[in-house]
Amino acid sequence: MRARVWLPEVGVFSAIDELAYHDARSTLWGWPGQSPVRWRDPYGRGVVPRGPDFLRLLGDAAFDNAADLRDFAVADYQAGNYTSAYFHGGLAFDMALIGVAAKALPAIVDAVAMAEGGGRSCKLGNSPRAGGARGTGARPANNGVSPPHGSPAHDARVRKIASSMKKNKWEDVRVNQQQVDAKGNVVGRNRPDVQGTHPETGQRVNIEIDTSESGSLRHQRVVPANDPDAVNTFIGIDGEGRPTSATTRRP
Repeated sequence: MRARVWLPEVGVFSAIDELAYHDARSTLWGWPGQSPVRWRDPYGRGVVPRGPDFLRLLGDAAFDNAADLRDFAVADYQAGNYTSAYFHGGLAFDMALIGVAAKALPAIVDAVAMAEGGGRSCKLGNSPRAGGARGTGARPANNGVSPPHGSPAHDARVRKIASSMKKNKWEDVRVNQQQVDAKGNVVGRNRPDVQGTHPETGQRVNIEIDTSESGSLRHQRVVPANDPDAVNTFIGIDGEGRPTSATTRRP
């Protein structure tokens, strides 16, 4: 069935066999997350932002083209060919803007990642382990008692997992509360669907349940960045709440 490592508290396999082709889509060109310009998947275990080398090369190429077009514009102007000079000058300006954007994009993406991760930096091109200080001030755990959120099928799956955790004596069980680490410190503004600390290993586990691929990809970026020491499981479900995929990331 192309899956392995059964996670009884969640009720699904925690990982899909990475050595087997398991993508249900009809094309192999959907890698990664339908946006290979923005993301890469070097190990086949999840997407990370594409490294700055790509943007650096793009910026350098744009600046080189801008310089060439500028030279063409100057030569046209000196030859009295003003229409061509205007055309090449406009293209040079556009290329220069592309170069500036490519050079600035890593800083912009990093700022967005920090905002999504509650202040923890996720450098473009690095793994979600990139630095930042953890916060404090967590509210008391709700022990799985919270208002319904998401669709009825989503909410039912969340409560099933939380109930299983409580039954198996997991500690600091939280449903739809700010993400905390194993010590109870707030590590980000993201609110995992379910989170808890394993009673035997002391390992913090975060579980996100999504009905859309885009939502799952966002959680796969933000949640590990908030707490690199946690185990993070991302479950995809259909409209009836049936699991369609499961991915687990370990420290």
